[in-house]
Amino acid sequence: MINYEAFKTELCRKSLYKFVVEFWGEVVTEAMVDNWHIKFICDELQKVIDNVLNDKPKDYNLVINICPGTSKSTIVSIMAPAWIWANDPSKVVLCNTIDSGNANDFSQKFRDLILSDKYQRFYGVQIRRDSSAKRSIKNTKGGERRQFTTKSRKTGKHGDILLDDDQMSREDAISDDEAGNCIEGLKGYMTRVKSLEKVPYVLCMQRLSNIDTTAHIINTWKNVKHIVLPAFDNGLIKPKELSKNYVDGLLDPVRIPRKQLNEKKIELGKVSFNHEYGQNTESKEGLMYDLKKVSEMPQDGYLRFAFNDVADAGTDFDCTIDIKVKDNLVYVANVIYTQENTDVTTPLKIKKLKEWEPKQFWIEKNNMGAVIYRQILTKYPYTKGFNTSKNKDTKINARAEQVSRFFRFWDEAPDKDYAKFISHLEMYKRVGKNKHQDGADILSVAMEFLEKNKLINIFK
Repeated sequence: MINYEAFKTELCRKSLYKFVVEFWGEVVTEAMVDNWHIKFICDELQKVIDNVLNDKPKDYNLVINICPGTSKSTIVSIMAPAWIWANDPSKVVLCNTIDSGNANDFSQKFRDLILSDKYQRFYGVQIRRDSSAKRSIKNTKGGERRQFTTKSRKTGKHGDILLDDDQMSREDAISDDEAGNCIEGLKGYMTRVKSLEKVPYVLCMQRLSNIDTTAHIINTWKNVKHIVLPAFDNGLIKPKELSKNYVDGLLDPVRIPRKQLNEKKIELGKVSFNHEYGQNTESKEGLMYDLKKVSEMPQDGYLRFAFNDVADAGTDFDCTIDIKVKDNLVYVANVIYTQENTDVTTPLKIKKLKEWEPKQFWIEKNNMGAVIYRQILTKYPYTKGFNTSKNKDTKINARAEQVSRFFRFWDEAPDKDYAKFISHLEMYKRVGKNKHQDGADILSVAMEFLEKNKLINIFK
């Protein structure tokens, strides 16, 4: 008589995908909605893991870019480590993610899976009685699953495989400093390998920006297999032959139908949507901004500020923006955008400040700005000065997505200055040299000020 459970035990031991299907109910309460990409990801992971199990040198490191809602965390952070132990419980599996909440959740679900009656019947891997730490789960055969977060200190055993699931957040990916901290976290994580020759690294994440973890790896590492699975066929699928698996141009028409994609585009804005669901870090036609326009602006209940980037050279524009902040949005009500010299622009600014009456007027004090600052301060006492040291391109790039998300502009420009200001923003290229950076620069300054002073919550 055939022992079907013994048969399934061996079948699942040989196939990560079959293991995921069999043990889905031990991890996820909802019934499994299968799709071709689940088997594909499992098979790609298994190719990497098989070398680990057979103690062979790695063939490559693996990067998979795929959108949220595709079961990537269930597969990478929970199922794959449990499957490794089903084959060799002596293996040390290191896992990483950006968020402490997810780190604890993944660890608990992994522990629950190992302790489940089914897993115990199939594989009998025992967790050590003294293994009570949330993020370090050890078995009696010398194996361990240790969970890290990106910015935490990396200690403990060196790993046989390093799994990374969403190494960076959206907010990190649009800040040079925070993205840099995440890359330093990656470098620290990579020191935990037992052998550079043998230990593979696997990253599974949605694209977030052109300075995210994926960008760092594909631009600086060698020997990387890069797979790209957008939620819709936008020509970026990699390998290209996978496009034949898309149904009506969709990766997973059941769980991520077109209606949901349209809702996400409204929720996230075009730039973030293209990143996370299109795996495309270039906005449409390579432009930096997705400007959102309105026909009305707040008439009351707002906070008002003004910011000025003083022209340094003859071709620069002297740019002043008058903004109203209300309900976590920033409305650009008025703009001075001119190449006139200072004997024209300084009196004009003073006149407009007295009309607008901002709570604070912030003016760049670098170079000529220091002189203008002192002149305006005598006429408008709420004037503040700031100095900038960051490279303009770096600063603009870091804040561009936030500007697209939180700033609102007139749908019909009220004057020529405003029209020219908008025109330069709408033509601002993400890659390559831009002739006029003044408007983009002062928007990034304003966005940084609003976030640091908690006037805009970027996490909403």
